[in-house]
Amino acid sequence: MLLEVEAINTFRGPAHILRGVTLSVDDNEVVSLVGRNGAGRTTIIESITGLLPVRSGHIRFRGEDITKLPPHKRAKRGIGYAPENSGIFPELTVAENLMISRWLSDKTARGAAGGVDAEAQAVMMIKGLGISLLLAESNLTSAAAIADRLYVIDRGEIIFQGTPKEALANESVMRTLRG
Repeated sequence: MLLEVEAINTFRGPAHILRGVTLSVDDNEVVSLVGRNGAGRTTIIESITGLLPVRSGHIRFRGEDITKLPPHKRAKRGIGYAPENSGIFPELTVAENLMISRWLSDKTARGAAGGVDAEAQAVMMIKGLGISLLLAESNLTSAAAIADRLYVIDRGEIIFQGTPKEALANESVMRTLRG
């Protein structure tokens, strides 16, 4: 397993945000975290990258416990974070970032002929480079189009894990995401 998050609890100040979150990402896999705004998606990412300390639980990357490592040491091991609209993927080389940017701008200029979703194609291109991705997404349909597996988070707890098809068929998941 590339990334294992085991029963982490994370706080923002006095607020207990993540409650026993467990998830995993395997080699060459795209996994989406799906949840409404404020559900805990960003807190999970920031816990994994070390931007927020976890109070309990463990985070392992390639079998190594990185729970207590500072963010810069996690980055050196290959963990990157590209916040929404940042336009870069820190785990890629400059050349790879430029290649993807050029490819995306070409698609946009042509109007993504055939109704092709540029974001989904970019994710598949990155996956094709052998890079695993953990994405935070509020829209289940968008996540289902690009993810191999997904986790649904609500109020700091994982309430579902499985395939996109299973999530779309799960009425409880759909009800939670609709609010």
